[in-house]
Amino acid sequence: MKKYLLLVTVSLLIFSTKSFAISEINKNLFFSAGKLRILTFDEKIINYKFDNEKNFKAEILTNIFGYKQELLIKSLKPVKNKLTVWTKSRTYNFDINFEQDISTALDSKQFELDEPPAFPEKAYGMADFELDSPPVIK
Repeated sequence: MKKYLLLVTVSLLIFSTKSFAISEINKNLFFSAGKLRILTFDEKIINYKFDNEKNFKAEILTNIFGYKQELLIKSLKPVKNKLTVWTKSRTYNFDINFEQDISTALDSKQFELDEPPAFPEKAYGMADFELDSPPVIK
């Protein structure tokens, strides 16, 4: 009898159609310092957690129909971080990185200015006219 119950229990666990494993999704996010970012999810957000919570602020926004939720994120300091968001059927892991500031990137590189295009002394064709005067027929 014990063997029969054990066999039934094991077969129910193996052949059950419902899966209890939550799928996990890993993504990289690139932020600009001090700017807002919105993440949209097609299902209800159950919870979220930052590894370093003092450098980020977040708020869950729900649309009026309630089938889609958004997570509004603002970075307070440009520090790498990890964000985990739990929804009804998935776990999202985000690695948050910051884009390099364009002004510091340009200062660190030396660019050569292009020479202006060289025109011949007398332009033939298009430039053989004066504005506000009738064309001369040659």
